[in-house]
This record gives sequence, C-alpha cells and structure tokens, in this order.
Amino acid sequence: MSAHEMTLTSVAQPIWSVPHGRVVGWEALLRVQDGTRVVSPSIYLAAEGDDEAAWARERAARLRHLGVWSRLRFEATWLFLNVSPHAIRHDVVDPDHFAALLRQLAIPPETLVLELLEAAIADLTVVQQAVAQYHALGCLVALDDFGAGDSNLERLFVLEPDIVKIDRSLFVRAGERRSLQRSLRHLVGFIHAAGALALAEGVEHSDEAQRALDAGVDLVQGYRYGVPAPWEHWLCEGAAREQEWLLSDRDRLPDPVVPPSLFDWFAEIVTRWARGEPLGAWVCHSAPEPLLRLYCLNRHGMQLGATIHCRWRRPLDPVRYAPLEAGEGASWAHRSYFRSAIARPGQIVASEPYLALPDRDWEVTLACARRDGSAVLCADVAVDES
Repeated sequence: MSAHEMTLTSVAQPIWSVPHGRVVGWEALLRVQDGTRVVSPSIYLAAEGDDEAAWARERAARLRHLGVWSRLRFEATWLFLNVSPHAIRHDVVDPDHFAALLRQLAIPPETLVLELLEAAIADLTVVQQAVAQYHALGCLVALDDFGAGDSNLERLFVLEPDIVKIDRSLFVRAGERRSLQRSLRHLVGFIHAAGALALAEGVEHSDEAQRALDAGVDLVQGYRYGVPAPWEHWLCEGAAREQEWLLSDRDRLPDPVVPPSLFDWFAEIVTRWARGEPLGAWVCHSAPEPLLRLYCLNRHGMQLGATIHCRWRRPLDPVRYAPLEAGEGASWAHRSYFRSAIARPGQIVASEPYLALPDRDWEVTLACARRDGSAVLCADVAVDES
C-alpha cells in the first residue's frame, strides 16, 4: 500500500464546553479510501515501509486536516489534531518544519490543540521536548486516552498538558460501582490540580454523559453530542440537536445521595439539640435507615462523649478494626464536614461520600454547628456502593 494510491478526507467531530453549552473545538479525524474500498486510518498510517515512508503518510494526513482548517476556520474554536510518535520525533528533530507549515497556511498556533496518545509515550524525554516546542509556538497540548491501559499520573505534572482527554472506558466501568464514580471525581480533581482541563471522550449514552458531568469534566465529546461528519456538514447543519442533548444532560439534577426524609429528620434533631435537649439512644431509635451514628464535636473538632450507634448499623466486620471503634476524644478537625459546618454555623452541610472509620464503609456525614460555633452535631449515613 502506498500513500499516492489512497484518497484522504478530513472529517470533524465537535467538542463541547459543559458550562458554555456550545462547541469550542473540533477533532480532525482521517477517512481513507482505496478506490471504492474504505481503509482504516490506523492501517493506512501503519502500512509497511521505512521511517521516511511512515512520516510521509503522517505529513499527508496532517496537511489534509490543516488545509481544511485554513480554508474554513470556525470562529472561537480549536482544532484538535492527533500527533503520532512518528510526528513527535520529527517535530523534535526539525522544529521549524511545523512552524513554517502554519505560517504558510496562515493558521494561528493558538487555534490548535495537539493530541498526544498517552499509551504511545515511550520516551518521555522526547515527548517533553515536543511539548515544550508546541507550547513555545503557541499551541495547546492534550493528553489523549488517559486512563486506558497503564496510565501514569506523574505524566500530568511532567508533561503539563493543557487538556486531558479521559478514556471512555472509565465512564463505562463507573456504571458498575458507585465507588468508581467517586474515584472519577477525584481523578478530575487531580487533573484540575495539575492545571489542565478535563475532557470526557467517547460519550455515547445518557448514563455515561451523566457520570461524566457528575465527575465535573469541563469538556465532552462523543456520538451523543455529534458523530464525525464532513466539515461542510457542520457549516450547513450546525449542532442544534446535539446542543439540546448537552443542555438536557447538564441541567439534570443528580439523584440525592442522602434520602430527603433522613435530611429532614436530622434538621429536627439539630433544632432540639440547639435548644439544649440531651441526646441519647432514643434519638437513633427514631432515625430512618440508613443512619449509622450520631456524635458531637467541640469547636476544635474533638469528639465530646461516646458515639450513639443506630440499630441499622452492622457489627464491625472484620473485628480486627475494633481498635478504631471508640470515638470519644478523637479529632475530626481535618474532615471537610467539620470545617464546612464551622464556617456556616446554623446550616446543615453534607460531605462527599468517603471511606469511613471504623466500618470501612462508604458514608456521607451531615453536620451542623451551633450558631455560636461552640459545638458541631454530626450524623454518619451509609451510602450504596453498588
């Protein structure tokens, strides 16, 4: 198979900003035909030949995408362009070639997002050089397929990408267990901490979309929001239907983690506690499932008195965690629910789900501080991990 026998076509798939509710980028994708036969782009790019032949195919694909972008140029959007290991090596060896091509086509570098396939990164030093060159040129850099295979969180800080594209497999698997959904939120937080935007790619169905949005991603891409199509299609048709899908997904409220009936019950207990009524076992006997325990903290986060356990609580299993059972005198000042309650006295706050001691179960803590900030009442609630 030789490059001159192939017909190359550039198509585009939209990338949406969740908060803006509109398209902010287009991923350029290659379509290859050998006469009437459709050829997989990966087969075309990986066809037999020496390094120069492979680089010639890469250049042809790159030129096809950039030529269309130069001619059509969508306002206020980025072009996402895949960069293979071949292209990375050649861009490092000859850094002026790509810059000259952009000048020739009158393409502003800041309109380009260069996608590096995370799984294909073998020589991190070479990739670092390429990323530095792309950034110096003015382009943005995205790390593609993050989370597929042997992903390495260290690469986020070493390569300093501007955007991280999270592989769709993570959002599919998150449908199997709620704990994986919570892990996705932490992953997105980690990406944000590294200074990058989080993009959910390959979103096909409404449940995957909701998991991505609940995780806090900034950008979304996938068949649900637009299939790859010729560039002219997007000029003529726009993306009205896909925009309706995005706004519907974005504005749908997630199911409450804590049942409203339990939240209302805790509000009543807080009112009685704030009036000075002593708390005892009777409190938990009146509690709805799945409340686990009640306890009180002083203004410094130190637990006052023993924990009041509810009848719903399962016995400790395994018993080897029994040394963590006694809560009196323990300090929970580092917990987010304590800090939030102290900052907003008189208001009930709820934590994110977390793995709690001593049960090692996933729980949410409701907390409310007295108006003078002298004490905080806390209620631990079991959440479904499935």
